[in-house]
Formats: sequence, C-alpha cells, structure tokens
Amino acid sequence: MTVDRLFPTLLYHGMVDDFDSIQNELQACYDQLNFERFDGIHWISVDPFKRDLIREYNMVNFENAILENVKKFSGQKSKIYSSWFAKFKTLDYGHVHNHGCADVSGVYYFKTSGTGQIFFQDPTPGLGNRTTRWSYDAVEGKMILFPGWLYHGIKANTSDGDRVSVSFNLKFQ
Repeated sequence: MTVDRLFPTLLYHGMVDDFDSIQNELQACYDQLNFERFDGIHWISVDPFKRDLIREYNMVNFENAILENVKKFSGQKSKIYSSWFAKFKTLDYGHVHNHGCADVSGVYYFKTSGTGQIFFQDPTPGLGNRTTRWSYDAVEGKMILFPGWLYHGIKANTSDGDRVSVSFNLKFQ
C-alpha cells in the first residue's frame, strides 16, 4: 500500500542569517520611499505590484537571503519579480488575499512594535478535524515563505508604533 499526501501545504519560516546587513539595505530603501493608502486598511509603497524594489535598490544581501531560502524550501531556483513595503499604523490590518500566480510568495519583518500576526487559512477546510487558521508572530528579521495561492491576512496592529514588512513574489526558473 502507498500513502499519497495530496494536499499538504508547506510553509518555511525562520530568522535570516545576515540580519544587520539586510536591515541596513532595507533602511536605505525605506528612507527614500513614498507610501499610499491601500484599500483604506494599511499603507503600501507606490506601484507595489509593478515594481521589484529589491532589485531597483540593489539590496543584494536581502535578495540572496530570499533566493537561498526559497531554494532550501522548494529545491528550485527562482527569480523575484515583484517586491514592496507595507506599513501598518495603529489598527491597520491586511484583508484575506493570495498572491495569484506566484510560485512562492514571502514576507520579511523589517520593523515591528511587538504586536501583530500573519495568519494563513486552511486550503482544504472540508477535511475537518484541523485548525482552519495558523498564525505567526511578526518578529524583526523573520522571513516566511509560502505558496502564492495560499490565502492569508494580517491581524491589526494594536500598538502605537508602525509595523513594516517587505513582501515579495517569485517564479521558478
């Protein structure tokens, strides 16, 4: 007999190795960006889905960390095709969404104020006897990688400080 695991969904998460260098690259970029209100629920860097800020601002350490971790996660080489900053002020949140046709999507927590979580919804809720949501705390230096089709959302920032993350989408090569 054979057991086929048809619908498990894998997420890869952990702290980056080159934290200080990555934070310095992100800070240099962040200081130059303008933000606009997105769907009335949080702030996002201008033209978020049409740009790759990682490449535009030559964030080599950050790009390498992403590509190396995606390779560990998926076993495949990939290329970043979009990246953007998201800023969550007090009570801002992110609605449930997915990243469409991205093979892998991810988030990196640049600045956190000790509150907030990203949550993922079970893509197979009809199987029962399982948690329908899984959450991860927003911690500076944490990277989370997941399939682009996986629905997720961001809980409200309940602190007085801003929470800033960088999101990105990749395609396998």
